[in-house]
Amino acid sequence: MVNRLKLIVIGLCLTLAGAACSSTPDVPDQSQAHEYASAQDGDSTAPNTAQPDDAAQAGAQATPPRATGPVAEVDGEPISAETFNTEIDKIVASGQLPPQVLSQLSNQIVNKIVDKTLIDNAVERADIQIADDDVDARVEEIKAEFAAANQGVDGQMGSLDALVAQLGITKDEFRESVRESLAIEQLLTNNGMTYPSAEEVRAFYDANPEGFTQPEQVHARHILIKVEENSDPAAWEEARKRALDIQAKASVLDADFAALAAEFSEGPLGQRNGGDLGWFSRQQMVPEFEKVAFALEENEISDPVRTQFGWHIIQKLDHREGGIIDFDTIEVRLENKMRNDRVQKALTDLLSELHASQKVTLYPENIE
Repeated sequence: MVNRLKLIVIGLCLTLAGAACSSTPDVPDQSQAHEYASAQDGDSTAPNTAQPDDAAQAGAQATPPRATGPVAEVDGEPISAETFNTEIDKIVASGQLPPQVLSQLSNQIVNKIVDKTLIDNAVERADIQIADDDVDARVEEIKAEFAAANQGVDGQMGSLDALVAQLGITKDEFRESVRESLAIEQLLTNNGMTYPSAEEVRAFYDANPEGFTQPEQVHARHILIKVEENSDPAAWEEARKRALDIQAKASVLDADFAALAAEFSEGPLGQRNGGDLGWFSRQQMVPEFEKVAFALEENEISDPVRTQFGWHIIQKLDHREGGIIDFDTIEVRLENKMRNDRVQKALTDLLSELHASQKVTLYPENIE
């Protein structure tokens, strides 16, 4: 995720229990798309980690927490049940956390609302006003940075509008979150926060070469014909013939592999993302799949490959050699990461000061 975007949604993160705040990757950027595909879809080459039926049913029956009275006071100012319940509704609507997890995190959610209240009050006391032109400029900056980052991962991040919707907010609310973040940024700089210079960014890179190495990686997609591992030989052979038919279609000049994956791949990943597994390194896929994926030429399509999950038709899209990433390649992301780290530290320090100087009372008994 774009590091600056994480700063932009700080105001929301303070309210959304941090659920949307964990998306900034370490530098160098390593795509996590393959982890999502393998761990959650069951449409992959990694072990299936799906919940047992009874746990899934329990999650479906769970209800999110609700407040029946004020959940906290900040210097005598109550934080209403409506405020808490609205934040819960936003998180539920975004699908970021299931209801049974929200019940366990209700105290953390209250603390995030308290933090946001403390920051909002500090901004108000400092009389910080952000002009519409500044908001417009930052929104355009976010769009440009998001597009550049998305291009770097072959469009796997989707659209900015989709991300905003995933956070459970409207475009207008996003714009106001940009205004909030600019105000927070101004508050922090007023308190002495500075951003890293170009010299500091280069010095950090030179002093930490081990932090900028990446393993050999492959970007691939696949079509999966599922077979239960304990199926008889006839079932495996029948599935292999189906895979061969699909491979023949995929091997035709100008064939649309993604469309074929959407049509034939037997798993959610193929339907949603054209079978795209993103970038992965060695030992992240089962050996049979890995061996073929790394051996293929760019854009080459494999014969059906048997794994414990069934038969896979693999298309290799790209390849990255392992080694140290050049400074020119990583400079912008590293600068954003260092800026973001300073913002996070300055924000944490400021919140510690605000908690120490103001009386905060919590009322967990008002949450059911």
